Amino acid sequence: MTKRAVLIAMAAIWMLGATPTRVYAGCFGNASKCFRGTTTEHGFWDRFFKALDCELDFVECVRIKVLGL
Repeated sequence: MTKRAVLIAMAAIWMLGATPTRVYAGCFGNASKCFRGTTTEHGFWDRFFKALDCELDFVECVRIKVLGL
């Protein structure tokens, strides 16, 4: 991303009321545990879809806990 895009994204998050203390919502820890769980899957597609579920859970966590939407 360019510096301008980063600044615009930071301004948008600030305008939505997100504060730095909300970042500790556990989203990254939960995602890390979820991705570690994908290593137990045996097939490529099983790992792929489990990792995709982890990504969707992470996005939902950020949306709810960090952005409050």
